[in-house]
Amino acid sequence: MKAKKYLILTVVASVLCGTFYRTVMVRAKGESKVSEAYTRMKRSTLRGLQRVQVLVIGPTTEIQKYGLTTTQIRRDVELRLRNAGIKTVSLADPLTTPDLALFRIWASVDKHPSADLFLVNVRAELDQLVLLQRDSSTSCTATTWETPAKAGLMGRKDLQDVRREVKNHVDRFIIDYLTVNQSNLQRYKKHRGEAKLVSSEKVFLPPQVEWGGEKQKLLFSF
Repeated sequence: MKAKKYLILTVVASVLCGTFYRTVMVRAKGESKVSEAYTRMKRSTLRGLQRVQVLVIGPTTEIQKYGLTTTQIRRDVELRLRNAGIKTVSLADPLTTPDLALFRIWASVDKHPSADLFLVNVRAELDQLVLLQRDSSTSCTATTWETPAKAGLMGRKDLQDVRREVKNHVDRFIIDYLTVNQSNLQRYKKHRGEAKLVSSEKVFLPPQVEWGGEKQKLLFSF
């Protein structure tokens, strides 16, 4: 009798687990399609963009004493954008023209109160001037492109790796930008003959960019 009960329970559990597995898999596939569509939509908002302002919200004064500064990160970002043919301008320029956008980098670094560890959170966003669809006379700035936040723990000696992670987010922006701005892509290829831009249709996966043979990869994962 007990053997029959165990057999019945095993069968029921197997059926439930199988149903759950199929449900999760279907949902995951659906979410992948949504992610791809959302990525294409975000990428299309970069078409025709000519200039960006760079704003870095980076380490606090307390964290900067460990050698990682907001100035370092901002210079890294601006240089990488300019090397890809994207013009950077001063934050003093008003964000009132359609060819200008604000490229914002979040590089949050918090020190553990009792251990020599740092919690790092990095993401990128692009704000542009947009028109309200129901009233085209009304305009405002809105975030039209962004990267998923990446977070991780690291020791003091690894803090400079934050700059590498920031560059990965910038590279994802460059990939999307050049995908929809083919004229810029041709100039970029001509200017950087030895560099190879590697992209994928499934851009919701971590991007890989080769700069003169050096491949950059994302450092963190959820």
